[in-house]
Amino acid sequence: MPTLPDSRSLGARPIPQSRQGVTRIQTGQVEQAAGQLGKQVADTAMEFKRLDDIEQVSKAMTSFEDQQRQFLVEGDDAVLNRAGDNAKGALQTTEQWWEETGNRHLSDLENPDQQRAFQEMLNRQRSSVLNGVAQHETRQRKASFANTLGARMNTATERAATMPGNAEINKQSREEVTDALNLLAKTQGWSPEVTEAKTLETMTTFHGRQIGAMIDTDPEAAAAYFEQNKDQMTAAAREKTQNLLETETLRVRSQASADSLMSLGLDAEQTIRQARQIEDAALRDEVVSRVKARLDERATFAKTERAGLMRQVADYIDEFGTVDGVPAEIWSSLSVSERSSFRAYAKKGSEDIDTDWNAYYELSQMKANNPGQFLQEDLSKYLGKLGKAEVKQVMSWQRELDEAGSSAGKDSWLQTKNGVVNDALTTMGIEYGKSADPDSAKQASDFRGAVENHLALWQQNNPGKTIAPDEFRNIVDRLTIEVTLPDSGFMGRDRSMPLFEAESSPDWYFSGDIDDVPEKDRRQIEEVIVSRGQAPTEDLIVRYYMTKNDLRSAPSDD
Repeated sequence: MPTLPDSRSLGARPIPQSRQGVTRIQTGQVEQAAGQLGKQVADTAMEFKRLDDIEQVSKAMTSFEDQQRQFLVEGDDAVLNRAGDNAKGALQTTEQWWEETGNRHLSDLENPDQQRAFQEMLNRQRSSVLNGVAQHETRQRKASFANTLGARMNTATERAATMPGNAEINKQSREEVTDALNLLAKTQGWSPEVTEAKTLETMTTFHGRQIGAMIDTDPEAAAAYFEQNKDQMTAAAREKTQNLLETETLRVRSQASADSLMSLGLDAEQTIRQARQIEDAALRDEVVSRVKARLDERATFAKTERAGLMRQVADYIDEFGTVDGVPAEIWSSLSVSERSSFRAYAKKGSEDIDTDWNAYYELSQMKANNPGQFLQEDLSKYLGKLGKAEVKQVMSWQRELDEAGSSAGKDSWLQTKNGVVNDALTTMGIEYGKSADPDSAKQASDFRGAVENHLALWQQNNPGKTIAPDEFRNIVDRLTIEVTLPDSGFMGRDRSMPLFEAESSPDWYFSGDIDDVPEKDRRQIEEVIVSRGQAPTEDLIVRYYMTKNDLRSAPSDD
């Protein structure tokens, strides 16, 4: 088998001679080529290292920025999402986090070049990020301080309103409000113009609250207070307060005048004539209206009393068969025609007459459709038209109404109550009655049960009183308000439902906004807010609505 030759097998041979200079030139070219190749290899190695350094630093920076984003903005507890007192210490926390997280990434890098590049990139970001956090903390601390001072001013305002006639308390509270406002202006950096506007707004609220506390019980004192302090109120608030005071003062004056006229013992015509002699046109109209209403009340009472008197005479005749024993003071109060009717009724004695069934039907319809009128009806004029049994029947109807405080009135109230509840069921889209399916029928029954429970609670807190229809309607309306019950829906989701279905749970809350406040409630709340010298913002209206209906706020995430 043939083998390659090696130096031993080839032996020594003479080196061929070259021309002078040729060998030296060729050797230099080889050395130059070798040097260039070595440089290219070195350059390539350096490029690979540079690219690797860039890649490692980029990965480290990406990781750092991801963690920084989570720390600063992701989640409720992120630094830039902290509000109020929770934002205190945000800058210090961020500086500490920055050092710890940056050093951890720095130590993971492979060589000084990577570490130096990473550190330079961090340094370029550090000041801008920390400045942003510092600004956020400053804003939140200012807001928190402003809220604290605002609460202090509200407390002082309400303290003065609890004792509106106490000048010393008013003075102390006003000074406290002014001090808090000046401190707020200083810490917030308000301009003189802003400070002046805020002061006017705050004092408008303060004085409006004091006037509102006095106006119902002492409108004259409220008017005097307004005159003393109106220059510290906005023009709009002055106008509204002036109108309110005029209305309330007119109410008090007209009521006093009406009371005075009614106590004179004049007949209706004389009383109204006296009222119309009042010179002040606005006061005169109000007094005349009040006097007429009082006279109507007196006439209604007199008719009811008269009907009761007639029943007493009829009962006496039924028992004794004569008018001779009727007390003189009662008999003398009867008219000639009334006496004649009773004499004729007594004279018939055991004899009966044929009943005029049209008259009887007329009375029965009056009892059913207009119980108030039936209670005042003089039944003596029917004595000659009804048999004894029918007379006793209609007398007993009237007596029952009178003794029960009008059972017909109770029947009417029962109809009103059922109507309110049925209207609420219809509004909520819940069917009731015979046409309702089992689920709807149970839901309607649960609602009626909830209403009865709240009505029983009201009666327990107001013994001996009868709830007014408007107050009953408020109870019913509150139970229809849509609230949120957390974790009660499909797959543990939150679910909305009427309050009557959720109130047994401790977790329900109201999550509505201004659109969920009924128009009627909104108008009433706006009037109250304006009367107190405040601006009826949507948030404030919702807060008043929630307070009025005892609704819970959504729980905080802490």
